[in-house]
Amino acid sequence: MKYGLEGLKSRILESENKRRTFDPQSFIIGVVQKNPELRFPHRKILEFLAGQYDYEKKQFKEVMFSTLVKECKLGKNKAGDYLEDLENQGLVKKRSDGYRVWYRISS
Repeated sequence: MKYGLEGLKSRILESENKRRTFDPQSFIIGVVQKNPELRFPHRKILEFLAGQYDYEKKQFKEVMFSTLVKECKLGKNKAGDYLEDLENQGLVKKRSDGYRVWYRISS
């Protein structure tokens, strides 16, 4: 009897863990709630980067700076300032390969 109840409990817990998948949009909502000083362009950048989540690898993909500027419809200079602010707050990671600059959400 005890083994049967423990087995049932473990199966229920296992199925709950499988159902819980990462939701990038709820992640962004949590970040915005914790940081009320983030303005609309910051949120726009974070929402775009959150949409780049790879569910198979369970990590955020990197996005090239020019793609980020084009998709978020921001100017290059201002986008650089906004990304620098996000990087200083530890929300975004930056990687440079010499010619291009890549950004992703730090997890």
